[in-house]
Amino acid sequence: MNRPDADDLRKLIGKRLDLQGHSRLVLEVLDVDGQQPCLVLQSSEQVIQGDQWGEAQRRVPATSTIRVFTDEGRLHPALISLFPDA
Repeated sequence: MNRPDADDLRKLIGKRLDLQGHSRLVLEVLDVDGQQPCLVLQSSEQVIQGDQWGEAQRRVPATSTIRVFTDEGRLHPALISLFPDA
């Protein structure tokens, strides 16, 4: 069982993965001080973005963040197909 390292995760940037039945684009890999790495994902769905006062301004692609590993240390289910040996 080979856990993906930071270099493996960076190779996902720009690739699409299926999360809860929706295609998501990997935008960024977050690794804060060696803690739990996370992926920032972008969907094709549009959400309304507010300005600093909460006023609706424009529609932008929705983003979400997922942890690469579960609390049990297993690979997130959406990433299993990308890392079959993990």
